[in-house]
Amino acid sequence: MVPFANVKRTYVLAPADSTSGGPELLHQLVYTLNTLGAQADIVYYGADHSSPPPAYSRYVKGSVPFGEIEDSEENLIVVPEVSIHLLSRFKKAAKAIWWLSVDNFYILYRDKSFDALSFLFRTQGFFAVLKRLLKISIKHISFASPAIQQARAHLCQSHYAMDWCKRHGLTKVYGLSDYLADDYLGLTPDVAQKEDLVVYNPKKGASFTKKLIRASPDLTFAPIIGMSRQEVIRLLLRAKVYIDFGNHPGKDRIPREARMAGCVVVTGTDGAARFDADVPIQEKIPARSENIRTIRNLIGTVMSDYATFNSRQSAYAEQIKRGKGDFVSQVKSLWGL
Repeated sequence: MVPFANVKRTYVLAPADSTSGGPELLHQLVYTLNTLGAQADIVYYGADHSSPPPAYSRYVKGSVPFGEIEDSEENLIVVPEVSIHLLSRFKKAAKAIWWLSVDNFYILYRDKSFDALSFLFRTQGFFAVLKRLLKISIKHISFASPAIQQARAHLCQSHYAMDWCKRHGLTKVYGLSDYLADDYLGLTPDVAQKEDLVVYNPKKGASFTKKLIRASPDLTFAPIIGMSRQEVIRLLLRAKVYIDFGNHPGKDRIPREARMAGCVVVTGTDGAARFDADVPIQEKIPARSENIRTIRNLIGTVMSDYATFNSRQSAYAEQIKRGKGDFVSQVKSLWGL
């Protein structure tokens, strides 16, 4: 089945003033559709912008104001899972939800009371609450349910998202992944320049990572904080290891960027990291306090035998390199191009 074969124009909605991994994917879709001869536009919500952020000028040159979307049966509106509520404004156009994250959807829609969620996170821990939320049936999310059920297609950035959608009874589920920017795909790491350095994103798995750092005075850690893309690249090219013990709400970007920079990636087992199709590595250890010594030993072993572990993750690097071609093939299949 080709769900979007007869679509005349595709509008892809993206949050304004955001330059994280998710919005980049949305711009990549518009770029790919236009490159293949289709008609696609980026539409910003949250602010009225006519120009994309400089980081995305490589993908699009302008945008369509939200109020100028043509709500026609021959058009398609694609929204990320965090913006499902916007679909209710359109009565005629076909609709598609792109599940870039499962976890973020639950945080936004399962309980609209910020205070209630904040209390639970403080008293029970973020991941404990999140795991409970993920077990709740999608039918209980009344605020978002109609739009979810009426979507022409559910597009999944990760196998984690695809598995979740199918387990919750959604049909018309298709894979639509993403790819890394050329800045990373063209990297040629120099093994001789690698240092015994562990890089991490302090926004991911912060509590557990702090415990690991405190328990590892013999290891050198470097956080990614307030850096430009080129600064991140230079840091990753120096490091032997990148760790991510966060929740992996989708097929996360920075672990893949780290792998392309020659880092051996070590993760936990939450979210998409649990799926080998999303994170095809052996170096996965659950982020639990009793595993800190095991993780420390693994990192130490990687430092002393970097070449072996780097080679062992070569298949992961090859999968990442194929990402752009795979994405184009998925777009062609979905839009019948």
